[in-house]
Amino acid sequence: MRRYVSIWLGRWPTDLWRRRNDAPSDRPLVTTAAGQGGVRLQAVDTLAARQGLRPGITLADAQAVVPTLQAIPADPVGDAAAQATLADWATRFTPLVALDGADGLLLDITGCAHLFGGEPGLLGDLDRRLAKAGISALSAAASTPAAAWAWARFHTTAGGGPILPDGQAARDALWRLPLSALRLSDRLVDDLSRVGIRRVEELARLPRAPLAARYGLEPLRRLDQLTGDAPEPMTPVRPQAPYIVRMPFAEPISRREDIDAAALHLLREMGGRLARDGKGARQLDLGFIRTDATSQRMAIGIGRPMRCAGHLLRLFGEKFSQVDPGFGIEAMVLEAVSVDAMAPEQAGLEGGAGGTELEALVDRVANRVGPARMGQPRPVNTHVPERAVRRGTVDGPVSSADEWASDAPRPVLLLPRPEPVDVSSVLPSGAPAAFRWRGDRYLVARLEGPERLRGEWWHGEAPTQRDYWRMQMVDGRRFWLFQAAETWFMHGWFA
Repeated sequence: MRRYVSIWLGRWPTDLWRRRNDAPSDRPLVTTAAGQGGVRLQAVDTLAARQGLRPGITLADAQAVVPTLQAIPADPVGDAAAQATLADWATRFTPLVALDGADGLLLDITGCAHLFGGEPGLLGDLDRRLAKAGISALSAAASTPAAAWAWARFHTTAGGGPILPDGQAARDALWRLPLSALRLSDRLVDDLSRVGIRRVEELARLPRAPLAARYGLEPLRRLDQLTGDAPEPMTPVRPQAPYIVRMPFAEPISRREDIDAAALHLLREMGGRLARDGKGARQLDLGFIRTDATSQRMAIGIGRPMRCAGHLLRLFGEKFSQVDPGFGIEAMVLEAVSVDAMAPEQAGLEGGAGGTELEALVDRVANRVGPARMGQPRPVNTHVPERAVRRGTVDGPVSSADEWASDAPRPVLLLPRPEPVDVSSVLPSGAPAAFRWRGDRYLVARLEGPERLRGEWWHGEAPTQRDYWRMQMVDGRRFWLFQAAETWFMHGWFA
């Protein structure tokens, strides 16, 4: 049986504004936005709610009730960004966290509650940390996302605890909730209320066919989601990584030495899990969960599958200077975002394993400048020399189809475009005995050729041909020239 936790951030916009501006909490605060009939309240804090204010009423009416009211413009974009940040912080409890509308979070805690002493311990820890960060929230646990949503918002008025058990007791408790617990639109709730349907149980007792014919399928769909008879997909803010290890701290840490030690422990634990499955990490994500209900993440990429904790720590260590511990880091989470199969390796004499010095250097440079700015040449099966090499990634495999078109020697440096040369004298074979290129004159001492290369007619090219010669000059330099249409061109030079 799956279990979910819903967190209702009912005062989220006002709490967020107070956190950002360090404002006193003894004056009622609301956020406002233009609406039908004038400026209306969007969110109210606890003090304003106690004095009878609620979202939706006009600002003029609210100020008539509470003359000392403090009103600020709503910032839905900033609120949404902060909500996403809070969702990332909530991954300290479970890797599956989703946004639940504009005023809540949904956590899938299946298999995670025992890490916090059960559901009571998890909810207690969650509420304490949010309250310490200055965030007013109500949370509840239930067997479906819809039931958790409803219970988080209405269990205090229903007189129940935050944990809704399974079975008939849970159904009876949900049946007594008001109709708005089904997440129906205000208009639909008003329409149903006018015919005497004000609670969930009153809706559940009605015949389904006439109800759907009159009010549509939405009430039935929400009712079935509440009981678990209809599925409700959950979209986590972060896709679940195949391998995750986490380390909570009894006391927040902030020193670099503690961060290094915790990261090394996580990397070793991750390496052990990967080794048992014959895997190696290609991309790792390290998250720092802070005490102020925010988080910071950093990622590294590895050129080939790896699980050597020492090497991976060096890659992360170059980025640890960017870590801002704030008031302290209360947990660290390591995720293997991308993994590949990794064959067993012979350990070195010093007990280490996992990559040559060149591969370690490539990983360090790639993580410093970005993998998109690095590459290595890859052969391409083509008859046209200037197309015989392409830029590939530093970690991409070489396909069996990537082979040189000829076994003949090729220059170490190829010009992007062949450059014409001025031939001053010709040997009996037709090859130049002397030529001028880029303003300098060269005398040919030895030569080999010709090697005839034709255009790739199967690609729609004209059936042209080139006769290539390998030429050594009297000063020892070796060039690669070709003749096409009675004109000579310089195309590259050998080592």
